[in-house]
Amino acid sequence: MPDQFSVAVMQSAVTVVRTQEDKDRVIRENLRRDAELLDYLAEDPLYAPRLAVFPEFFLTGVPEGMDGRKGRRLQDYRMISMAIPSGYTDVLAAKAVEHGMYVVGNGFEADESWPGRVFNCSYVIDPKGKVALKYRKVNDMAGRVANTNTPDVYSEYARRHGDESFFPVLDTEIGRLACMTCFDVYFPEVARILAMRGAEIIAMPTGEPYSLSPEMETLRKSRAIENSVYLACANHGETVGSPRPAGQQRGRSVILDYRGHVVQMIDGPGEAVTSGMVDLEALRKFRGSPHGLNLLPQVKSQFYARFYAAADLWPLDAFLHEPISDKGDGTEVLKNVIRKRGARPAGPSTGTQSRD
Repeated sequence: MPDQFSVAVMQSAVTVVRTQEDKDRVIRENLRRDAELLDYLAEDPLYAPRLAVFPEFFLTGVPEGMDGRKGRRLQDYRMISMAIPSGYTDVLAAKAVEHGMYVVGNGFEADESWPGRVFNCSYVIDPKGKVALKYRKVNDMAGRVANTNTPDVYSEYARRHGDESFFPVLDTEIGRLACMTCFDVYFPEVARILAMRGAEIIAMPTGEPYSLSPEMETLRKSRAIENSVYLACANHGETVGSPRPAGQQRGRSVILDYRGHVVQMIDGPGEAVTSGMVDLEALRKFRGSPHGLNLLPQVKSQFYARFYAAADLWPLDAFLHEPISDKGDGTEVLKNVIRKRGARPAGPSTGTQSRD
């Protein structure tokens, strides 16, 4: 296992799928350019990466302005979704084999065992060309996105796949890899659980806009620091052929070390790639030392668990029987949670009062 190696974030330009007729052509054009970027990186004799991370929905964009009307309905997500793996991911798999690297992507996934639903799926392709890990996004902005999050079908998902499937970690020759996706960074639990399960490098495909980027930069550093993990975050460089402005996603793709320090950053929008070094030996030494900033072993998980259990916030199985069909469906669930939360305390009571 190498102690030090290069990781790349791929701030690609994303041409958006607008119609069913254009879907295959647009995806393959995006793939052609993405393959060129991987080839470009692989030619670097010093920093050729062992891991390359692409942005969220980097092959299709999001369904806005579909067929001349406003998108973001379930049927729009289904139109741009794909199987993972598929003939599309096979293009990336061929490059992973050719260059001996791990490639992380993300897309809207159609799974025939979940008919009518769409998952936001981040995935890792290994150097043998296999999709070796799939993480289906847990958190999305309520009321904004009409695709399925795994907690919203929790009971059936756990029955089919087991609880271990929600937060997968892949053991590899370049360390323990995991994924989280975009809005997940607002919730500390995802990165924390991945770290508790052994993740050393978390790849984070994202599609964050200007309006969220400053706080997401802060949150990324927090997730890296509190879990002592490397974080490789790839955002869009440009959006092509969409109603949204071309530079709306802002870029600023970044690699952070396990102290939250910037290893490398693309300081702005536009198509770009950059690489930075990961030092697994240093990370493992840091995690294996009994010092005050080794935070993960100090988490009082059993203490906090009872408060989480009593809070009863966003419901499991919110869309178990019918998938989210419109972005307003999530808003109604959110309103109900807010009303319920306002009616009672959010945690167990000890029957005591504090004194000033």
